[in-house]
Amino acid sequence: MNISETQKIMMFDKYIMRGGLDTLENIEGLLQEVMTISGMDIPTDSDMFNDIVTDVIRTSTPLTHRRLK
Repeated sequence: MNISETQKIMMFDKYIMRGGLDTLENIEGLLQEVMTISGMDIPTDSDMFNDIVTDVIRTSTPLTHRRLK
């Protein structure tokens, strides 16, 4: 497992621990759909895609945490 994959999984674990309800597969699928709809090229480099997924999870984690307070 490469570093970007490890970071993505660690960030997803934090998301789940703070009450996130989506699966990693759902988040990745939604991200691919949004990128396709908006005309963006989906990165063929798995490291780059993992980094984007990690950032999406990171930005959604605090919102999930606030909602559960």
